Amino acid sequence: MLYYFSVLFWDDFNLIYNENKNKIKAFKKLLIDSGRDLSGITHLLCNDNIFHVRFKNKDILIKIGDDNIENELSKHLNYDGSKILEDIRSSNLFYEGIVPFKNKNNIHNRTLSASLESLVRHLPKPSKAINIIEFSILKNTDNAEILRELGYRVYSYNPVYGKKNEDGWKGCTKAIPPNMKFSHSYTTFLMDSIPHNTETKIINILKSLSLEQIHITRNLDIYEVASNFILKTTSNNFIKDFFFRDFLGEHKLSISKSDINEELVLELCYYGFPGYENFNRIPKLEKNGAILIKKTANWKLYQIQKDN
Repeated sequence: MLYYFSVLFWDDFNLIYNENKNKIKAFKKLLIDSGRDLSGITHLLCNDNIFHVRFKNKDILIKIGDDNIENELSKHLNYDGSKILEDIRSSNLFYEGIVPFKNKNNIHNRTLSASLESLVRHLPKPSKAINIIEFSILKNTDNAEILRELGYRVYSYNPVYGKKNEDGWKGCTKAIPPNMKFSHSYTTFLMDSIPHNTETKIINILKSLSLEQIHITRNLDIYEVASNFILKTTSNNFIKDFFFRDFLGEHKLSISKSDINEELVLELCYYGFPGYENFNRIPKLEKNGAILIKKTANWKLYQIQKDN
């Protein structure tokens, strides 16, 4: 049987081949890099761009970079872009790798932004019964101070940038008072900068501390970033490399360039992807029991109430 690998795979093969000028070694390295187990391969020969592989006593011919690649993929692999998109969606996977983090800042602006204004409208009016905890790992956030100026009692907790002996009711601290319970908790633009599994941990922590959570997250502006790097830029870049190598994974071997569309890029944004110095993800807090209260193109506001 003759199998065809896509042009994308062929591009990577050429990069490796140009380094060592040995097609057999380049082919093996490409298989290993894509997570293939080579233990079942007993013979590997190359004639032009056709590789003869004997895998578990079966002879397979593999041709890379065929001119009619899209037709051949459909003919020999019976696999198209819609099937890849369906597989990715049904897998329900999220990025769980290393998250780059280097002094990520909230916008340092002592004004009431549209998203924070929406959060305030969702809160009850300031009173003795309302005490709020802010959870953040971002630097230079003014949100707690803004809410304090509006009359709210806000305890600012930041395990990364908080000060060890700071009073959380006046500044920002690394410590949470023992046995303290809060009426409300909130995060602003935090969940979009951490992986899904960390999001779940933070939500569970806040469930133990507060009766109601409010979360402001980024939205489709993250898609615009990813789309520019993947769909609109022809040169290689960090995000495009991650898209093909980590996000598509084994699908990379059978996908054609015409299959790379807006829907796949949007799925990448839900999955999450590291940038040069930060992490980006469009959170779906509904998966953790949140209710979407409001959304715009650039941000979303969620509510989570503690189970009785």
